[in-house]
Amino acid sequence: MSYVRDLIDAVALEIQEQKKKKNDQISDIYDGKKIKILANEHVYLFRSGELISFLDDSIAEIEIEGKNYDCTLNSNKHNKIQITLSQDKGNYISKAKLHLNPWFLLELLSKKLSKNIYNDSYFKNSYDLIYKKNKPILHSNIELPEQIYTRANESQLLAIKHSLEMSQTIIWGPPGTGKTATIANIIQNFIKLKKSVLLVSLSNNAVDQALFKVLDSIVNKDDFKSITRLGIPKSEMLPYFKDKYYPILLGDKVNLVCSSEIEKRQEVEKSLIKTREDLSLTQIMQ
Repeated sequence: MSYVRDLIDAVALEIQEQKKKKNDQISDIYDGKKIKILANEHVYLFRSGELISFLDDSIAEIEIEGKNYDCTLNSNKHNKIQITLSQDKGNYISKAKLHLNPWFLLELLSKKLSKNIYNDSYFKNSYDLIYKKNKPILHSNIELPEQIYTRANESQLLAIKHSLEMSQTIIWGPPGTGKTATIANIIQNFIKLKKSVLLVSLSNNAVDQALFKVLDSIVNKDDFKSITRLGIPKSEMLPYFKDKYYPILLGDKVNLVCSSEIEKRQEVEKSLIKTREDLSLTQIMQ
């Protein structure tokens, strides 16, 4: 596909320009302690002797004992940096180097594009969105719930309705124009239509803000069982997941199932013991 090659060339030029500016940063971090494991992801808390600036949930590289690994930078408070790794590097990492550069994501994109350049199906959705007409997926005469009309302005309502009717929708707007609320409204409607929804974002905070708006609209908390939050929320968000929105986290759902199974097993064991005792008593009486 020629447009994919053009995109790869454009990304390469952007990487080249970024590297000319020499904005990369390599920082020493130390005293890395594993603080939790969530969904097979290992979360470490490091200390830093210098000020390191990055956006929460940024993608970066960490160098441990001469080897580089992709990582997610969850948060940075008072020179304490929370980092998530897919690899288990033990309970303690004495020192490491954090590689921050503005072209890291562009390099990941370039690798993914190059790897799949001859796989037409990989780019099918993008190709259809850019080069083909959007296709209707539902009947155009959809009656939106009353709450949508009271919470959305005209342009937001148009975006909601379009997303329900068409196979693909792009919603753009500057900060403060209600994109998150619009996304939440779209998800609410798809849930009411008995559709499955996958909510993803580069930022954990963006996912949680939209998710909280959806959860707040749910009257019956039993309906929380149909919603699962994957990944690792920011530490300040955990109290909401453990209290107000319990059980939404995957780990909590697994624990509930395990607890339920353990209780069932204990009841069966008690029943077996009682049956044995009754049988023994019957034999003695005979």
